Amino acid sequence: MLTLNMVKTLAKNPAVEICLLASADELDNSRHMPSETGLNDIPVVPLPWRRSLREALWLITNRPCIDRYVPSDFWIYCSRETYVPTRCHRRIVTVHHLEPPFMGNPLSPQAIGEWRQEWRQRKALRSADLVVTQSNFTKNQVHARYGISLDKIFVVGSGVEDSLVDPAGLATINPRAAAYTPYVISTGAFHPRKGTDYLFAMARELQRRGSPLKIVCPFGIRGLPPFTDEVKLLPNVVALDYISREELLNLIRGAVCMVIPSRLEGFGLTAIESMALGTPVVASNNSALPETLGGAGILVDPNDTTSLTNAVVRLFKDQDHRTSLAVLGRRRVLVFSWTRCMERLLDSIRAWKPSKPNSTLKSA
Repeated sequence: MLTLNMVKTLAKNPAVEICLLASADELDNSRHMPSETGLNDIPVVPLPWRRSLREALWLITNRPCIDRYVPSDFWIYCSRETYVPTRCHRRIVTVHHLEPPFMGNPLSPQAIGEWRQEWRQRKALRSADLVVTQSNFTKNQVHARYGISLDKIFVVGSGVEDSLVDPAGLATINPRAAAYTPYVISTGAFHPRKGTDYLFAMARELQRRGSPLKIVCPFGIRGLPPFTDEVKLLPNVVALDYISREELLNLIRGAVCMVIPSRLEGFGLTAIESMALGTPVVASNNSALPETLGGAGILVDPNDTTSLTNAVVRLFKDQDHRTSLAVLGRRRVLVFSWTRCMERLLDSIRAWKPSKPNSTLKSA
């Protein structure tokens, strides 16, 4: 979402000339991105071969260089998952978050996959002219792990859709009563990094207290065993399959609060989306979450089940407390418009190389 929304916002800026790099087989008959991507109005430079083959060649052989396809005065803007070889272009690499080192069997398929990802990531970051992150927390992680100078790393944040910030757009999101009302919501597939074990401990504590609150987990059914097995034993946890964006926004707005008990978040997009929708956030007091909430939510130690449960129950019982946090959240989220994120990105480019008056910034 960061990359897609940043690209869409850049495309609206008259001072920026932008084009997309995509495999020819990803394009429609008019040689544009398919209309459902929302990128079909942006010019595209078709690249040879399928993406997986081309990116493997990029990583292993440093060929084919992107120079033959794009003029050298463009910046190449991509995520840390993609290493793009070039002789002349300046590169911006985005980092959403860094996964902790894999600690399992070093010969397992998962370990091999992690090693390949780390190789690609290291190569992309160390060859970048600029690295942009969503938080200062991730900025410091990138510096510590890869030795990249802090003055090459810029924080651009992340954003929420304009429609969520606009009161008129917000009015169109109407939560519908469901069989599991009243409920709190926690998004993301069941996974240790997302703190699913902390969430399930809270579910058992709510059950012990006789609370009517349920925990709704969109995408939870796609999580990892043993969580997908354990959830069947928790009658107050509702694990959903993939749902539409509209359904997700309606669920968030209808919830007592959003619960984010993660062990690691590089930003916490769900937190600001919830605040935009007027739903209070209860989140872990670790990684980037305190930075993102900025005092507009409740921070707890997710390993303290009593504190986590108390925070949720208080929001359920205390309407005034819920309302005051909703006001703080709506105010906080104004910092995170996509336009402001784009401006921070362009400022980072100008800080690296000041643009001449009336010049046009270019990016691919």
